[in-house]
Amino acid sequence: MTCYPMTAEDYNRMCGDYMTARHERPYFSGYGELRPALDANGRVKVKRWGLLWKVPIFEFTNSPFCPLTFHDTDGSDWQPDNHFDTDGGSVPPPLWDMPFLQLGPWNSPRAFPLHDSIFQYGGAYRNGVFVLLTRNQGDGILRRAVLADTDSKASANAIRAGTWIGSRFVWNAEKQAAARARDGIAL
Repeated sequence: MTCYPMTAEDYNRMCGDYMTARHERPYFSGYGELRPALDANGRVKVKRWGLLWKVPIFEFTNSPFCPLTFHDTDGSDWQPDNHFDTDGGSVPPPLWDMPFLQLGPWNSPRAFPLHDSIFQYGGAYRNGVFVLLTRNQGDGILRRAVLADTDSKASANAIRAGTWIGSRFVWNAEKQAAARARDGIAL
């Protein structure tokens, strides 16, 4: 079953938030659920980072009643897809505990699923409609979302620098189109 984000009216009625106003600072509302993603044998899926590190994969499911929404400063409201796998922002494990920076997946539990959805599908739901994004746009949304999650400009800037360097190797329009087709996301 494929579910789509709510309309602004539905969201306002159920979540008690206003969707289309401009805001001085970005913020999140709503919620999603993260559970360990399991393979066919019931074991937790992992992503390997080279030979040394393994990162658990989580299954993200957006709330059907009050979906995770990032309210950007320009009045845009961004929602990830309703169900997909996430690795917590693709941050290499050695960077998770850097002093003075909050780069681990648990430091930005709302920003990283949004980022992973953008990179998996090549876009996100903006004000209820799926729109394609460029890699640079996706990286910029992540920076502002991390700022909303952590309130740390240093963390947001470190994440932005990391995605500027690393995201060029994983942004793949063909894989994104295949993922959209597989998961029933219409443009």
